[in-house]
Amino acid sequence: YELDEGPCLTAWADRALVRVDDATSDRRWPRWAEAVAELGLRSTMSTGLVAGDSGLGAIKVYAAEPAAFDQRAEHLLSLFAAQAAILLANVQTYQRAQLVSDRLKEALRSRDLIGQAKGVLIGRDSVDEETAFAILLATSIRENRKLRDVAQTLVHSAAKRRR
Repeated sequence: YELDEGPCLTAWADRALVRVDDATSDRRWPRWAEAVAELGLRSTMSTGLVAGDSGLGAIKVYAAEPAAFDQRAEHLLSLFAAQAAILLANVQTYQRAQLVSDRLKEALRSRDLIGQAKGVLIGRDSVDEETAFAILLATSIRENRKLRDVAQTLVHSAAKRRR
């Protein structure tokens, strides 16, 4: 990855299986070949992780001996990659859904808090709802603070005064 070249990145970009039988004689990625030679790697196989239209990455296997992989190994890695891509896509979908849900919950909490702050201003200053929101917004801009934080401060200070 540091060299921005190699069979794994090619497999990801091309969404195809890439096999290197001997890194010491393969010339497709010279800097990569030099780097892996120092690690004692001689052969590798990489294939893209593809789910639907999305290339999610690639999976790779390495061996210290040359020509360690054959067509059967290619087939097995392809089968594994297909299942791994589905799993990875499902995890990413779940994480995105969780993030949306968390943001929606936070937005609802913020909305309620902003509504409470508007209520404090309406009751305290005898202003209408639009004016109350404008006051909160102006304070947010003037103090360079999030609207939610301004509302929270106002609601908490009003609650303290009532006690």
